Amino acid sequence: MRGIVEKYGIWSMPTHCFRTILSDMILREAINRWRALPQEEKARRRWALIPLKVALSMEFEGEPVDPKKLQAVHANRPLPGLSELGSEAAVTRK
Repeated sequence: MRGIVEKYGIWSMPTHCFRTILSDMILREAINRWRALPQEEKARRRWALIPLKVALSMEFEGEPVDPKKLQAVHANRPLPGLSELGSEAAVTRK
């Protein structure tokens, strides 16, 4: 942290500005790490989050469901091939 402060000379900045800069830097690091991941790892991580996203969506709609139950159902489904994911991603981006 001290290296960041010295590098950017932000000791004299108000605290809220320092927090904004630091959170922006952390966010940029996370984005860069995500972009550096292989396509297979990105697909695996997205696939693993589906049960949680469904559970949160259903809870928001007033129909809560046990995330563990969704995880069990999801675990029995194979990860789709990258060619399938690639074509879906191309369609959803348009």
